[in-house]
Amino acid sequence: MHLLAGNRQKSYRRFVKKKHGLLFLFLIIAVFIYPPIAEAENPTFYLTKDKPYQNIDNIEYLVEDAPMSHLQVSGADMESRWLPMSKKNFGFGDFHPPVWVRFDIVNKVSDSEHWMMEIGQNLLDRVDVHFYNQKTGRWFLDGHTGNLVRPDERAVKHHVLLVHFLIPTGERHSVYMRVESVTGMYITVGLWQEDAFRAYDQQRNLWLGLFLGILIIMFFYNLSLYVFTRDKNYFFYSAYIFSVVLYELAGTGIGGYYLWGNSLWLKQNAYLLFASLSFLAATIFIRVFLSLRQYGGWVLVLNNIF
Repeated sequence: MHLLAGNRQKSYRRFVKKKHGLLFLFLIIAVFIYPPIAEAENPTFYLTKDKPYQNIDNIEYLVEDAPMSHLQVSGADMESRWLPMSKKNFGFGDFHPPVWVRFDIVNKVSDSEHWMMEIGQNLLDRVDVHFYNQKTGRWFLDGHTGNLVRPDERAVKHHVLLVHFLIPTGERHSVYMRVESVTGMYITVGLWQEDAFRAYDQQRNLWLGLFLGILIIMFFYNLSLYVFTRDKNYFFYSAYIFSVVLYELAGTGIGGYYLWGNSLWLKQNAYLLFASLSFLAATIFIRVFLSLRQYGGWVLVLNNIF
């Protein structure tokens, strides 16, 4: 019996030593093979030659409950208030408090190139962009733009909301952007190589000019037909086309930048005003063209509702 008990104790000791040895070996492997967990970083986007444009689809945001500066929102005490959001379009709805957005940009291009940051939509009231150089620990480039910012005070003189920036090769810069808007706050951010943006912008303006040019020709053609024939159909169709032109000018930012830039009321209300006018003009044109009053019925009731 004593011999059997001694054998059991020896077997148990060997098992414990073997178990401890395996545990020690596992700890050695974990220390030397697996790297330590790094501290969390902001969402990061890399500037490369093969990507002349990239859409920012991953950000962190902070909702402002009181006026704050970029120095305040970047402080360590505010870290817990930053929330992640992964979308191509970041929507916060109407009458939303100002929102701070942040992400990092790393330049992997061998030559330091000029870049453009395009911020949509064009109807955002005000956008303030701040860059923080993580290498030098300094803030720079306080870019201001927005629908309510005077054209001569925008960071880049353009009807689209733009900020120009330059990041030296290999450096990481943090972007802190404050967005304020009373109407729908829907944000998109794109990074462009400057030459690529100029080429794209030229082509976009060409197609937009062609589209608006066709609408303007249609407007004057139908208006002239009304002058000579006195047919109300041509008049209301001309009114509809004209309201669509104004709506497009407001939505693209061209109207607010070139036409009514000095009117604060129009800059705040032009988009909703001309959108409503275009629907109203279309409704009246359909009513007159189809003679709905003459036929009546549910179609007339539906037209009255709209």
